[in-house]
Amino acid sequence: MQFNDIFRFYRLKQGYSQPDLAKKLGVSTSLISAYELGTAKPSYELLEAISDVFQVPVDVLMCRTKIYPFEVEDIDSSVMEVAKTIASNKDLEQVVKTIPVSDKCKNCTTVQFLCELILKYQNESS
Repeated sequence: MQFNDIFRFYRLKQGYSQPDLAKKLGVSTSLISAYELGTAKPSYELLEAISDVFQVPVDVLMCRTKIYPFEVEDIDSSVMEVAKTIASNKDLEQVVKTIPVSDKCKNCTTVQFLCELILKYQNESS
């Protein structure tokens, strides 16, 4: 995992929309988007602020530790079943495109996040 993956995971887990988190951190929404796309990285001062908002150590955000950003217990069984179905689908990319994107639907965003990670690692390994 990289910073952008972990940053997006914690934003969604904490229930922040991009504009809400941008306001809380005093930055633009486009900068939050750039962090999630991996096209920008925060300054150390902003990284500390992100760490405070998400209540996770900077080392976790910077991928310096080997802990996962979530526990299996955090993902309910229905989400796990959907993720297993998606992971076993041969046309995964098409399935991912059908998942609704909504900051208000935590299960949708959790499944989408898992799918994006699956896709990312499938592409890296091929």
